[in-house]
Amino acid sequence: MAAFDEATNSRLEFRGLLSTVCDRLRESDILTYALDEVAPDVSVLLGCEKFMLYERTSDGREIVSIYRSDGDLRELRADVNATTLAGFVATTQETVRLEDAANEEEVRSLHPRMQVDPRFAMSASRVACPLLLIPVMHREELLGVLEFMNKLGGVPFSDQDVVFGRKLADALSKRLRLEQETSNGPYEGLLSLELVTPDQLAEAEQVAMERGRSVPFVLETEMGIPKEEIGTSLEQFYQVPFMAYDDQIILPERLLANLNLPFLIRNKWVPIADRDGRAVILIDNPNDAARALDIQRILPGMDCEFMVGISEDILCFLGVDPEDDVANIEAPQAALSELVDRLGDEIETGMGANEDGSELINENAATVIQLVNKLIADAAEMGASDIHVEPSKGTADGIVRMRVDGICRATLDVPADFIRYVVARIKIMSKVDISETRLPQDGKITCRLYGQPLELRVATLPTVNGESVVMRLLAVGEAMPFDKLNLSPRNTTV
Repeated sequence: MAAFDEATNSRLEFRGLLSTVCDRLRESDILTYALDEVAPDVSVLLGCEKFMLYERTSDGREIVSIYRSDGDLRELRADVNATTLAGFVATTQETVRLEDAANEEEVRSLHPRMQVDPRFAMSASRVACPLLLIPVMHREELLGVLEFMNKLGGVPFSDQDVVFGRKLADALSKRLRLEQETSNGPYEGLLSLELVTPDQLAEAEQVAMERGRSVPFVLETEMGIPKEEIGTSLEQFYQVPFMAYDDQIILPERLLANLNLPFLIRNKWVPIADRDGRAVILIDNPNDAARALDIQRILPGMDCEFMVGISEDILCFLGVDPEDDVANIEAPQAALSELVDRLGDEIETGMGANEDGSELINENAATVIQLVNKLIADAAEMGASDIHVEPSKGTADGIVRMRVDGICRATLDVPADFIRYVVARIKIMSKVDISETRLPQDGKITCRLYGQPLELRVATLPTVNGESVVMRLLAVGEAMPFDKLNLSPRNTTV
């Protein structure tokens, strides 16, 4: 019982010490002075020899040390990429815990490009160099990285150490946020200059959501706010340079050669330049850690430098007109069965997959596009209310059904090898996540068929045989005139 009470008291003492340290960091006028004061307590809390605080630079390309508890005044810098431990944490915005930072195999398990930090390599004679790195975040924005080194006794950092470290990182984030005097949102700069009011900003966000636009695009086109002012506000928030669309810029062919255009359109990023092995990436949200890591994987062996842009400008760089709200569906003259045969011929001649087995091109092949367009056109001409695309078991043909006058009729058999291309094309048109195949998704296709507006509500559903799709056709038109309702004279009067 005495041992239990002693352990409880010890935990309470640690939590009290942690609370005191966090309060001191939040309330201090000068952060570095406060860190000097609490450094001994931090070492006690986490049982480490020393710790370091990195801060993200204004351009977002690097993190730089602003405090070292060992008193070393030398400045350490790390690029925000996967070549260093601190840079990796800044890129992924995830906590990293290593048993031995000098162990090359353990370090490379995080990323194949990772290099052992010379600081730890020089200490390779030690039993181990335990390391704990925690991102310092404010909401979704990276402010810095907190690094704890050399757990006493050479043992790994514990789960409790991670909890304490994250509490410290949270307290530091509030201080760094105040010192950097950055905005509380991408449009705080516009609010502070009174270029837009909070109510107008809320209205712009609502309009953007309803029309499938970005908020900056609505602010520029609907409210007349200069793009330069919008760009400055985005720069202040994301801490990277802003770039507007420039038709004089030629995109780097070497980088684009292995990239799929629909993929770039869906993910809202584009390589703008190739500077001696460093890829300059224009993206609508540089703080999106998942996309940043995907870009690093897609462009292996290259460092990436990020710039922020408006989504519609990124589409312009990719050759897509953002003003073209509604796609025109052009139904081919060929019959559905003929298009299926043509698709089979193309796949047999090698158009079905890339060398690595990926199917990025398949859903965008001309014949697949024509086949889906023909399905929609035929359904509209038949007066169908629904289109069902259903895979079958094993190698059996998939079936396309159309519901006409309440009866669902099979209209086309699609070979099992081709049905997934049709489903993928429909997912692209309805703007749902093409990579998600395990969860149901809902989307919408807005188009014109023979000059008439047409809307389709789309639902995808995973089945044991693959993904199935249901499209409901909703003709867009004016309400039926009152005198065409065929009401009785009495009801007309009432």
